[in-house]
Amino acid sequence: MLGLMAYYHKHEPYPTGDGIEYILTTEAFKNHGSSDIRITDYESFKRDFLKHQTWQANYKAAAFDAVEGFLRNKNSKSFGGFYRNNKGDVYGYHFVFYALVNVPARELCALFGTHPIQAFTYTNIVLWSLFFWLVLYLDKISWWTKVTVFIALFLSGGIYYTTWSHPEVLTLVLLAISFLFLLRNNFSLSILLCALAALQNQPLVLLLPWIVFYAWTCKRSLFKEVLINLVLCTIVFLPAIYFYGLFGTTSLIKDAGFLSFSNISGNRLWGFFSDLNQGMIIGLGFTLLIYPPLLIYRFYKAIKEKELSPWDLLPLFVLSMVLVVCSMSNWNHGMAIVNRYSVWIAVPIIFHIAQLLQTIKSPLRFALLTLSFSGQIFLLRLHASYNLFDWSNLQHMPIAKWVLSNHPNWYNPDPQIFIARTNRVFDFSEKSSPVFFFDNQGKLKKIAVHENNIDTLKCFGYRNPEKQTFIMRRSGHEKWYYVNDFQEKTAFSTQRILGIIKDSEIKRTITEMQANPQWIAELTIKAKNNHISLEQQMRKDAEFLYNQNYGIK
Repeated sequence: MLGLMAYYHKHEPYPTGDGIEYILTTEAFKNHGSSDIRITDYESFKRDFLKHQTWQANYKAAAFDAVEGFLRNKNSKSFGGFYRNNKGDVYGYHFVFYALVNVPARELCALFGTHPIQAFTYTNIVLWSLFFWLVLYLDKISWWTKVTVFIALFLSGGIYYTTWSHPEVLTLVLLAISFLFLLRNNFSLSILLCALAALQNQPLVLLLPWIVFYAWTCKRSLFKEVLINLVLCTIVFLPAIYFYGLFGTTSLIKDAGFLSFSNISGNRLWGFFSDLNQGMIIGLGFTLLIYPPLLIYRFYKAIKEKELSPWDLLPLFVLSMVLVVCSMSNWNHGMAIVNRYSVWIAVPIIFHIAQLLQTIKSPLRFALLTLSFSGQIFLLRLHASYNLFDWSNLQHMPIAKWVLSNHPNWYNPDPQIFIARTNRVFDFSEKSSPVFFFDNQGKLKKIAVHENNIDTLKCFGYRNPEKQTFIMRRSGHEKWYYVNDFQEKTAFSTQRILGIIKDSEIKRTITEMQANPQWIAELTIKAKNNHISLEQQMRKDAEFLYNQNYGIK
């Protein structure tokens, strides 16, 4: 634990993901023991922040300032992830469990004069240390199983989230410990821990029936024990009760429209595991690749021996959780390399792999684990330089970039992933179409075009564009098409295409400037200082933004 704290102590604090909400909710608990966020909570956090950094050094200073404005404006009902109820109290739209867990670390940071955001890192390190301590000292579980699951999970995407002001590590560790106690037949404790993990990530509710069923098949429990287990499961209703009491609804996130079954697609489901930019595969690597063959071998044996185990049903429950996650509207959300939901969904998969490996002879098992852990270490080293705050969703990861540059037809992800990482925009309507991917040599390799403006390809010299010849991918209700043969079909040179794109992007940026009064005000001051006209300054800034987005120096 001390080693991790020493390693991460110099890491620059940053409110990752929905960190502002968790920071201010933690502050609320620390200051007055309740989760309603007051202007005094904002002020106490900012006061402690300024002891370590200037406010200008805060990358999210503008977002914090906007939250301050919302807290002071009693007539405003919502802003971002903050909502004001009928009593005038402000709350975040996530449940408060993780913020509450973080309070002791925040108190210690205040006591010892440590940066307030570092409290989350210290909380996450304590959680990792608790997991490691239980791996060392819990009995009735084979050493190789405990070591396998700890190393695989620590080397997975979970390690990227250690510095996050977000509940990924909490969920991962609680769920992992839940499985450790499951293997020891401490079923009630296993259910309790899984239910607590589900407080921050509700899809885990779907895993509880499997644990209850597992407990029943292993112990054929008495009615009293079954009743206790079912009562423990009711903990998962706390978030719904909490929000219903405050706002008269069971979920602010659902009401805000962030979830929709129309977002679910086969491409998303497959990409959750295999996407080269954010899928579980770039955290687990070969560890994930051995899972399907092990499953096939296990099902072969089960059919042959006519004997099923509760573990054989686990993939179905994992799949159900992934389907719920796939209903999210924002698929290219802020993350640290891997999709943050894959961090804790990997837990049951890793434990299942450990169980399946028990049927494999020792030499082969050792070889598979060696390849798995070596692969994970390689992936960590490969992606380490890309792990900056929660910004990895703004660029293509190295493997994805290589495939896009050399074999673009191999990789056709959810349009949100391609658009946001290529153009760094989060508008996935036809306004952002078309989107061009160039390799490091400036060669156009791939285009994503919205279904409503496929004909715009003709402006770039593409002969007779027909959508049936392209690869279609859906993002919610929006249909996008990938063009992977543009170089072969266009009549224009790369330089001419670049010129057309540049003119189009500059015009689009200038239009955005003209529609934004604050932006125009800033540009007016800038133009005056530079002794040029406003139109010239707008053009100059638009060109700068274009060059920055396309990596042109």
